[in-house]
Amino acid sequence: MLLHKVVARKVTLPGQQKLALGVPAKHSVREEYRKCGDESCKTCRAGAGHGPYRYAVWRDGGHVRRKYLGPS
Repeated sequence: MLLHKVVARKVTLPGQQKLALGVPAKHSVREEYRKCGDESCKTCRAGAGHGPYRYAVWRDGGHVRRKYLGPS
């Protein structure tokens, strides 16, 4: 079972321009901690997991799109 700690903050830029990496100007940035699934991993057993890893999240029509931005 994967547990995620999510911290979201809103990022909005004027217009519908796209940022680098194909991310639209209007998106949210989420930081997530991930469990690797290795039973001997001390990081996952003792805490929230690995991370935080940053993702840009936005809606494209009826779909939610995500783009990995890299570790914080």
